[in-house]
This record gives sequence, C-alpha cells and structure tokens, in this order.
Amino acid sequence: MHLPRSVLYPLVVLFTLGGIGFHLFKLLSPWLFLVLFLFFLLGAFLLKNSQRQFKGLLLYACYFCMGYLNFQVFYHQDKTHYL
Repeated sequence: MHLPRSVLYPLVVLFTLGGIGFHLFKLLSPWLFLVLFLFFLLGAFLLKNSQRQFKGLLLYACYFCMGYLNFQVFYHQDKTHYL
C-alpha cells in the first residue's frame, strides 16, 4: 500500500509540529518566531527561481513558524485568566 502523495501533507505536519513546539519553546518569545517568519518569507521572495529547493525550504519553515504563532495566540491562556 502506497502513501498518498500530496503537497499538503508536509505543510500540515509542519504546522502541527509548530503547535507542538509551542509547548517545548514556551520560554521563547512569540516575537522571535514572528521575526523568523517574516525573515523566511522575505528570503523566499528575494531568491531567484534557480534556487527553488532553498526557496521551498524557507517556505516550509514559514509553516512551522505559523503553527507556533497560531497556537500561541489562540490556545494560550493569559496569566490573568480567571481559571
């Protein structure tokens, strides 16, 4: 039995690993991941088409950062939360 081939599977896995990494990297600031996300995105757009593999790697790294930021914003309770 072959695994289904889709471009979306690595993206979903990286996004989910970013969410799991949220619990591992709690000490790191979300601003660091936001700056990394913007740096990776800018780097991907500034690269030429001859460097497509590195460009794809930077875009995949963006999905990891987006997963981290998504879980940081939506699944994190503030210290002043009533619970």
